[in-house]
Amino acid sequence: MKLPTNLIFDTNSSSYLCLKRDLNQYSKWILLTDDNTTRLCSDIFLRKLNLKPIAKFSILPGEAYKNLGQVEKLYNLLLEKKLDRHAAIVNLGGGIVSDIGGYAAATFKRGIDYINIPTTLLAMVDASFGGKTGVNLNGVKNQIGCFHHPVQTLFDESFLESLPQKEMVSGYGEIIKHALIASSVLWKEINEYSSISKITDWTSIIKTSVEIKTTLVNKDPLEKSERKLLNYGHTIGHAIETLYNQSGKQISHGHAIAIGMITETYISHKLLNFPEKIMNDIKKNIKSIYGNIPLNKEDYKPILELLKHDKKNTNGNVNFVLLRNLEKFQLDCKVSESLLIESLDYYQS
Repeated sequence: MKLPTNLIFDTNSSSYLCLKRDLNQYSKWILLTDDNTTRLCSDIFLRKLNLKPIAKFSILPGEAYKNLGQVEKLYNLLLEKKLDRHAAIVNLGGGIVSDIGGYAAATFKRGIDYINIPTTLLAMVDASFGGKTGVNLNGVKNQIGCFHHPVQTLFDESFLESLPQKEMVSGYGEIIKHALIASSVLWKEINEYSSISKITDWTSIIKTSVEIKTTLVNKDPLEKSERKLLNYGHTIGHAIETLYNQSGKQISHGHAIAIGMITETYISHKLLNFPEKIMNDIKKNIKSIYGNIPLNKEDYKPILELLKHDKKNTNGNVNFVLLRNLEKFQLDCKVSESLLIESLDYYQS
């Protein structure tokens, strides 16, 4: 499988010169954004790049629009502009933009190249590299997709300056996850901040997160074994995110994963003797950032039902990634319904 060829941090002007050189090698390229990055980032990006795409395409922001309908509209533009197999898509935006653009690139003419320019913290530390692309189906997250790696991801932290604080908080959840699964040093570092607004050196934290994920992806590009560790907190988290979206309520990916990490750490404690003190510290730390997200007893049943759609499931069994301790994990753990309910109770206590 073809892995990403470049992960570039924009520390000097040469990164955009290199990107311009690379784009000039394609027959054509289009720029994909959402309405937010069209307004806040597109002009800045094109001015830095000093190069124009053959066309621009903007999608509506939000999980509700991460679907095959948006992909089909993008396909139609690619056909209209006569893009061939030597063309490329440049995705400027957050995870939804890179998911849709990456999936379209993977499937148009059986595969063309794409480049990601993440503009959110969540995309920088997670969605913009690793090769997972896809869309939701009937409101259920990421049911359609494939692995297709970007040929390049350019990290330009200046785009974070336009990001609302709530979006920074959302992306921070993936950084917490990376600390728990792979870096007790990072966990100690982020625990020293009373608020993410106190963080001044985002570069170091982002680079550490990127390195953790890249290491796992390179070892296991198709998520057959160790890469599953990146799903920590996401099994229950995705179910909660889907429940909120289907009911018309709003919850960010980071907030949903925050619940997932608390509940799945509790399950880890019960099944694998994950240390109780660290478990309670995790809960305290996460709730200090994300608050107490509303979750009612009547939500439990639909959450359990949605867990059956998780992509890691086999033979009808819900498979969890759990932790024995920080940096120590166990894959494909089976969890009883009663313990799942108990974990949701622990979150609310």
